[in-house]
Amino acid sequence: MSPCHAPISWDALVGYWAKETSPQDLDALELHLMSCAECSETSARVAAITEAFRGMIPAVIDSARLAEILFPRGVDIVLHRLGGLDLKNARAVRMRVLREGTGDTLLDLEDVPFDRDRGELLVACQQHFSEFPHDVLFEVLAQQRSGAVEHVRYPVPHRFES
Repeated sequence: MSPCHAPISWDALVGYWAKETSPQDLDALELHLMSCAECSETSARVAAITEAFRGMIPAVIDSARLAEILFPRGVDIVLHRLGGLDLKNARAVRMRVLREGTGDTLLDLEDVPFDRDRGELLVACQQHFSEFPHDVLFEVLAQQRSGAVEHVRYPVPHRFES
């Protein structure tokens, strides 16, 4: 591979993959990428990073963004961290996956693993869950040593890229 005499900057490649390249610069940039192995290789590294970020769900979202969450094609698992639970004295935790619109039970899992100190459950939604209804509600029931039951619901609508 011969060295490039006019390499495209990292920032320009990030802009390209973020779809922020101006229309007047786009043709020249793409022509350079097609004819320059060194810049194409760098572009592929930038693409791997930007495309991974594009598929990620933000750490904090509002209800409008929640309705837009998309399970990207090529992603096998989306991890949900269900927190805010008082699990310090929990004896057992049960989780039900419900259809929010009807209340129908899709899954009923007894004695699920949980993080007592962090007060959370980790739920791994998998691509084959696309067969389920998409208005999903996670219901967590924590049986405390005192006999009390803490009951928390987490609406998590799922949309899958086709």
